[in-house]
Amino acid sequence: MSAVLPGASSKPIFGPKERSILFDPVLLNNPIGVQVLGICSALAVTTAMDKALVMSVDEYALDLASYYVRQLSRYIDVFERHPENMTVFRYEDVIFEKRTWVADICNAFNWEVSERARNKIADKNDVVPRSENEAKHIRQVTPGDGMRKLQPETIEKLNELFETQLSYFGYDPEIAVP
Repeated sequence: MSAVLPGASSKPIFGPKERSILFDPVLLNNPIGVQVLGICSALAVTTAMDKALVMSVDEYALDLASYYVRQLSRYIDVFERHPENMTVFRYEDVIFEKRTWVADICNAFNWEVSERARNKIADKNDVVPRSENEAKHIRQVTPGDGMRKLQPETIEKLNELFETQLSYFGYDPEIAVP
């Protein structure tokens, strides 16, 4: 129970209008805000380790597929309702096109950063591990790495389930079938 000081209003500090003023620029009107929310959702799902410990990687991927289809569909809905406020970065572009990615981030926020400074930032952060080390949580970052870990039937089923989302984000599911 909170105490109310004499003469103070018992009205909440953050009503709907204040919440909108505070959070809309960060969440809805932020070109990368939705991406951060996506990471939080993904982290929440990964806490379901009990399932992961008793399932094969193929079973686990298929088990989570419907959750991710729903999440990606929600993001697509937000992107389509607010296209002027959204910038989507594909994993491949982040990994293989660091300089372009950094330039796109600067453009999304209307930051004036010299090409030299952008390239320096990109080059400093262009780190790709030579190999995986599961004990240190270092993963291979190469897109498509899942193809060597999943059965072809699983990949085919995932491509089917994610067909709409893959297409929306510019992926060709046919390429993802080994």
